[in-house]
Amino acid sequence: MAIPLKSPRFTSSATKNRFLQALDNRPTIKKYESNREAVRLIQQALVDLGFPLPNSTKQYDSPDGDFGSETDDAVRKFQSREFPGQTPDGKIGKNTLSRLDDLLPHAGVPLPPLVDLEEVDIEELATQNVLSVLRGAFVTQIHFKYRSQTINWGWYWRVKQHIEAGKIQIRYDSVVSNFGLGVYNPDERTMGGNSIILPSVDVTTWKLRSVILHECTHAVQDVQGTSLDRIESEGAAYVAQNIYHRLATRNKIRDGSHVAQAIHDAADPLAQRAIAEWYPTFSSQELDNLETAIRNAGYVSEVVQFNGV
Repeated sequence: MAIPLKSPRFTSSATKNRFLQALDNRPTIKKYESNREAVRLIQQALVDLGFPLPNSTKQYDSPDGDFGSETDDAVRKFQSREFPGQTPDGKIGKNTLSRLDDLLPHAGVPLPPLVDLEEVDIEELATQNVLSVLRGAFVTQIHFKYRSQTINWGWYWRVKQHIEAGKIQIRYDSVVSNFGLGVYNPDERTMGGNSIILPSVDVTTWKLRSVILHECTHAVQDVQGTSLDRIESEGAAYVAQNIYHRLATRNKIRDGSHVAQAIHDAADPLAQRAIAEWYPTFSSQELDNLETAIRNAGYVSEVVQFNGV
């Protein structure tokens, strides 16, 4: 008998049977559900569809698998949006699961195993999160030239090798949140150079994973060993970030900051070109539009010493 669900996120072997039961309402997945991994996938689906679960993702920087009041409320809000006129019940049964399956045809963000963050090396966890991005299939589909730079999978593979060898460090520092969602530091004299610094180990959305890809693009620039103007450096990183997000979701990046959104709006047409064409030639106007948006966001023109790893 064919599996009546299409999305890979609901057909994996670990939770397939539970979702098939829910599809027949025998029983539905609802509050206090015992299958934690199935609940985690439902929670991630809700997050992906615009129903944030701040409490349910706080402890592990990932869905916690606890179908409590917050998840119940998010399911009801989803049902109200998708089935107007019907009374939401907070249960994942035939109609709700089928709708999630239709809206999310692709595999979701890979969920990391649940760990007690107080008992693990948080920088090791951050390192594994970065490596999971670099080992993913989407990175192999990134290939473009940006002015003097060539960005492709082979260079990301080199970055991955340097991280595994300890030549590029992955560090955790909450202070970085004052500057954004990630920083790459090429300066060996400060802050432990040749390092990607993250303010969180959260990888619960494709947007957060695309930020990691952005910083890995700066690591590519460092591995290549060519000093760049910061505006040009950021331009290539934003194009790569938007390519990754488009490949994963088919959608452009949405950002709550107006100036940040302006950068993504300017980078997205280049990203779409790079997905459709093999090493496309970007026009001067396209590059100028992007770099103007980057300047307007407060980036200054200065030489960044990418001097090799």
